[in-house]
Amino acid sequence: MGFQQGLSGLDVSSKSLDAIGNNVANTSTIGFKQSKALFSDVYASTVKTSAGVGATVPKIQQEFTQGNLSTSNNPLDVGINGNGLFRLSTNGAISFARNGQFTTDKSGNIISSGGQNLTGYGVDALGNIIQGTFTNLKVSTANIAPMVTTASQVQLNLDSRSTPPTLMLPGSLTGSAGPVLATFNGAAQTINVTVDGKVATLPVTIPGPPAVYTSTGQLATAVQTAINSDLGLIGSNALVAVTVNASGFITLTSKSVGTIGSQGQGSSVAIAAGAATTALLGAAPVPLAGSDAFDPAQSTSFTVSTAQVEFDSLGNPHTLNMYFARASQNNTWQLYTTIDGIVPKTALVTGSAAPTAPGGGLDTALTFAAGDIRIDNIPNTAAIVVPAGPPHTPASLAAAVQQQINADPGLLAASRSVSVTVNGAGALIVKSNLTQGSPSVTIAASASSILMLGATTSTVTVNSATVTTQGVGTTLTGPLPVTIQFDSAGALTTTMPLNQSFGLVGGATTPLAFTLDFRGSTQYGATFGVSQLLQDGYTSGRLAGLSMSLEGIIQGRYSNGKTQNMGQVVTATFNNQNGLQPLGNNQWAETSESGQPIVGTPNSGNLGTTQSGTLEEANVDLTRELVNMITQQRSYQANAQTIKTQDQILSTLVNLR
Repeated sequence: MGFQQGLSGLDVSSKSLDAIGNNVANTSTIGFKQSKALFSDVYASTVKTSAGVGATVPKIQQEFTQGNLSTSNNPLDVGINGNGLFRLSTNGAISFARNGQFTTDKSGNIISSGGQNLTGYGVDALGNIIQGTFTNLKVSTANIAPMVTTASQVQLNLDSRSTPPTLMLPGSLTGSAGPVLATFNGAAQTINVTVDGKVATLPVTIPGPPAVYTSTGQLATAVQTAINSDLGLIGSNALVAVTVNASGFITLTSKSVGTIGSQGQGSSVAIAAGAATTALLGAAPVPLAGSDAFDPAQSTSFTVSTAQVEFDSLGNPHTLNMYFARASQNNTWQLYTTIDGIVPKTALVTGSAAPTAPGGGLDTALTFAAGDIRIDNIPNTAAIVVPAGPPHTPASLAAAVQQQINADPGLLAASRSVSVTVNGAGALIVKSNLTQGSPSVTIAASASSILMLGATTSTVTVNSATVTTQGVGTTLTGPLPVTIQFDSAGALTTTMPLNQSFGLVGGATTPLAFTLDFRGSTQYGATFGVSQLLQDGYTSGRLAGLSMSLEGIIQGRYSNGKTQNMGQVVTATFNNQNGLQPLGNNQWAETSESGQPIVGTPNSGNLGTTQSGTLEEANVDLTRELVNMITQQRSYQANAQTIKTQDQILSTLVNLR
């Protein structure tokens, strides 16, 4: 009889309705994958005339098709667009899910809605992804560490039409040529001229007859032409302007504003005393020097300026001010830099001291007694000894002096230190590394300072050779500039980068040392402008938000504008996803039928991408499921009808007479 077929039909329809009902119930379940009942027929034998004994449901199969992605405001809501399952861990027990509704627990661990840990690759202290070992992913709420500035890059255009600032004063001297014109007209005169330390290659000759000077102005023009025609001075850009002042005196002024001024001495003009000088000027003039009057508070002491923020080791910001002064030489500028607007005071030590003589070395150690050296008015508390040793170059002597001064316990305790360098004349520059307050350096006039610096005329023994030196130590205000030059096409020719070093107080690493690079800067006949300010430091930052890349990299966004990796999500695929065991709570477990998980990072291989701030909706087509429900309801009714029909047939047989 056909009861078995009808009963099997009722059974498969019921199971199909169960799957449909489960799909409908999970329409709003994030990451849910719909199921469907698979049907197969049943035969009792292989006889061709067999009608079969009904149907069965060998499997309820889930469909791992893509669901729609909807947006959310939670950055830890993550949808997978494409293949892949999240890898979750419950005390080491691994499961897989498509539900990307993640949050954090009290320890910062990223967990699913069911409390499982999201796994992936961790990071090292610098935020670099460490691939190869799976770990529970975690969100760190700690502040990101600051980064000290080590390199700064500036691109700008300096206007070639600019003129030197008025407070950069060139050296000048004045004679009284007017009353002696008649004498001077008697014969040509030869004089020795030095401009900014550059001596004329040959004695400068002022023509005599047939040249006749009927005015001081004519004589001034002749003197200027003669001096500025000297090849040695032309090659050094050490030229003069010769004019007549209100008193009728000839005035010689250096046109090389700031040339020697870069060493804090100002430009200078000197004419050797002698018969020719007396004939020319009517007197033996005293050489005069101008001055560099740089002051960041005086806009007339520089041409243009700009600024950039740099960061120390504690993340404190410091303003690097850059001041550019146009020099009189063509295509030449002077750069002055300060930190936080503080103008450090620098000890300039002139003279070529014995230890810097060619082949020189110290036969005896140089000793500074306690209190001989004061850094920002803080004295050294112990004797500072520069030991005797092998022959010194100026640079090696500077390094030795710097090392010994900075090792003094009293200066160390007060966070005071100096930088010692050598200028173009071979003299030592001793500069305070402090940038706050009124930094200064003073060195007492003692036997040691005389020996080292030539503070007075002295005769010393160096490697058994007698050397006579003369010099003077002074305290200057203002930073020492760097010369920046361009070619005739406006391209930068000065070697870059420049080294910058500024002393700090307050606990940060001192000095703050970094490179300053002006490559790409120009000097065109256009308005001054800055096109780029870059530096690699930053202050500490608080966690301001989270994001996740398409590759599953979780990044923290911080209040200082920086980002740092916190980990990378991994996803998995299986050769047979339908072999996975459903666990409930939107999870599946690996089985022998599914095969081992193939784990990788999102957007690699055949794995889909991760999209932060989105959720994957259930892939249930509600309209289709309702139609399927009607179909299965009709199937159930039809199978019930076959049983009723079979019952009626059986009743007819029983009632036969």
